[in-house]
Amino acid sequence: MFNLTLSRSVKPLAFASLNKVSLFHTSAKVLNNAKDVEDLSKNESKSNEEFFKYHWGHWLKNDVEEKAKRFTPFSVNGLVDVLNDLRTQTKAAVESTEKGIPKPYFNPNLTVNLKQNLNKDLFNLEDIKSKLSLKSMESYHEGKHHHIYKITTTEDKDFILRIPYPRDSEHTIATRMRSEVATRDFADLVLKIKTPKIYAYSPTKLSPIKSPFILEEFVDGDLAMKNWNPMIEDTPVDPKSKDQFQGIISQLMGFQAKLASVEFKKFGSLYFANDLPTELRTASDYEDEIYVGEKDSEFAGRYKIGYTTERSFWRQGKDDLLGFEEHKKFLGPWKNASDVLTTYTSLELAVAKAKNASDAEVEVYNKLHTLSKAMIQNKNDNIPGWDALLKPRLQHPDIDPMNCIETPSGLCLVDFENSAITPFILNNAPEFIAYDGPKVYTMETDNEEFKKPGVAEQYMFAYKRTRNLFLWEQALNKEAPELIYSAAPIIKLLKSPIIVAKNKKLAKDYLLINEKIVGVHGAWPMIHEQKIVLDKEAPIKFTGKEIEDITNAINAYNEELIKEPFAATQNWIPSDMYEEFVKQGIIKKEKDANGDSVLDYAKLGF
Repeated sequence: MFNLTLSRSVKPLAFASLNKVSLFHTSAKVLNNAKDVEDLSKNESKSNEEFFKYHWGHWLKNDVEEKAKRFTPFSVNGLVDVLNDLRTQTKAAVESTEKGIPKPYFNPNLTVNLKQNLNKDLFNLEDIKSKLSLKSMESYHEGKHHHIYKITTTEDKDFILRIPYPRDSEHTIATRMRSEVATRDFADLVLKIKTPKIYAYSPTKLSPIKSPFILEEFVDGDLAMKNWNPMIEDTPVDPKSKDQFQGIISQLMGFQAKLASVEFKKFGSLYFANDLPTELRTASDYEDEIYVGEKDSEFAGRYKIGYTTERSFWRQGKDDLLGFEEHKKFLGPWKNASDVLTTYTSLELAVAKAKNASDAEVEVYNKLHTLSKAMIQNKNDNIPGWDALLKPRLQHPDIDPMNCIETPSGLCLVDFENSAITPFILNNAPEFIAYDGPKVYTMETDNEEFKKPGVAEQYMFAYKRTRNLFLWEQALNKEAPELIYSAAPIIKLLKSPIIVAKNKKLAKDYLLINEKIVGVHGAWPMIHEQKIVLDKEAPIKFTGKEIEDITNAINAYNEELIKEPFAATQNWIPSDMYEEFVKQGIIKKEKDANGDSVLDYAKLGF
């Protein structure tokens, strides 16, 4: 019988619920008068800490520890100083007769201003002698990587202050921020992608705010996720909902296509020239243009390509585990697509050894590295458009309705963290629409088994996920037809071990990588026959007994995941859902001996 087991243990109803939760949790403190803001700035009371705490969700395990990693205190007085400095520089920028795009301005206080974004509407510039202060501060949004604060000045001007969670090393946070700011600047100025304007930033906690930060434009509007319904009917009762559904896919693909439209000269990540690490400024090609057409543009020399900030090269503490000097050997930049791939797999192997992983896990990464060396030919005249797939192209890791704000002029794309210049052949559909389960292309079936309660629900789930992915790839073919081969089934199969490795979240996910390697091994003759790879023989061999053992290990792991309904979110659930589960008795009010939440799995249908 056709197996409709759902991947990653999230059942259809849970999937729908996790995509429709409240986007802005309101339990966090709002300081809406000058006295409250002043009290917070004095740090005189422990109760002030509440404002900086994480409120949006709960972890069923290790809740206290996880929330502590997301505690984001900053100096309110320092923020006021930054705003007053910014107002002075804004007045100078407005009055300046300098032509062209000004370079990023590096201040003595370790902040950086992007002067092209400063304008007369940010402040009252008539009288800048009186000190500007804050009228209110609001804990506006808590994302995966940042706490977002909305601040309003005494001139009734709104700004967004982004503070990264201190989950990673200072070096990691600083590198990511330097690259993200430059990438957003590039997207805004060069690609004309709508994104919030950045006014000031600092990648170090030595700034006046005493935390790394980005101060940016406040863009009013709902997140696109509010109107994203992945379970929408093909013919919904309200035609407007279908237009919204299709509009989100179209606009998000438009972002991806624009980002991928520029052909760069190297793989890595973007930085402002003055933010590039010193050791990379001595490279022989430092003065060369970094993308086609740069030298003849007004942006010549503004950006450089440096160490990749792609998440898979950094996540799970790779820099701490290996040490800074060793880790950066794996970060590029590179000139060949094949080097990007093999360096990544060698990094995963080095990390597995450094953390004293089991022999079984190390062996999987050994296989992955061996396989990666035979995966990509830097030149292949047998495949139409192969060169286009291997050119360095800018990619955003989180093109998602959660990262887009709805405005009257269309979606505004935010949070470019971990963007990187990579070969498009390794592109995968974004997490909000990606689907690796059984494909169902029609709901019309004579099979009575699929109409039974429970099975019918799973069948519908698989159909709609299949449909959504098809619409995404259809949009790719429309916007960037030269890149559509990246979504060909045989290419998806070939790169599947890499995609799983890059997106692994749980300790035993190396088993899923091994499963994909077995799949590539089995399909290797067909892949070679289509002239995608050079080697006739698969670089990895498996005996029948080994394949049986791997299958048994995967089945056992899937059974484990089924018993953990929130494994896919690493035991995190949004606060609204948590509170509702407590009311329903699904989550018991009493914690266990370790302080973890106790679930009544029967009430969840497990």
